Amino acid sequence: MKQIELTDHHIYNETIFYSYKIHSNISRRSGNRSATDLDHLCEKTKDKVINLLSVNGIATHEIIRPEIYKHDISFGFLPHFKRGDIHLIFKSFENIRILKNAYNICAVSWHFDAISVESKNGIPLTNHYRMLSLLDEIWVLSNQQKEILNQYSLFNIHLISEDTSNEEIFFSKVIERMLNIERMKSE
Repeated sequence: MKQIELTDHHIYNETIFYSYKIHSNISRRSGNRSATDLDHLCEKTKDKVINLLSVNGIATHEIIRPEIYKHDISFGFLPHFKRGDIHLIFKSFENIRILKNAYNICAVSWHFDAISVESKNGIPLTNHYRMLSLLDEIWVLSNQQKEILNQYSLFNIHLISEDTSNEEIFFSKVIERMLNIERMKSE
């Protein structure tokens, strides 16, 4: 993977926190048979984004279980974290876990025509609408995915790039979004 020359990416000097590993059997318990394929898609998206950030000198830090950072003292174990830092989530809907005090973004990739709006078998994590509503922002990789989520009145959905094979365009869209988030935080 090559370094990409962009005019303003050097401005971005914050650490990007991310999570992608699954530590739950929720997908199996909820009856979601395609969870393995979906988790694989999420991991591929994570690899593409994190590798592009790292190759281009942007610091990243993996968080294994973001949900355990609930109290101020626990953040002492999370180096360089500041309130409002970006937390990128690369997980299936049922496995989304937000990081308290962070700007939580889920970079989603899926191939369904709808999302669930009700819990299955009494498990709230299986309500996709509920899980996506917890996020500050949602990144999608196709117009079709954006249109599907717009039908559910989810807000702050951003199309990053439909062409993930063009690394320069993909990276510039990711950096553009992150810089816009930093500008919002400073206003």
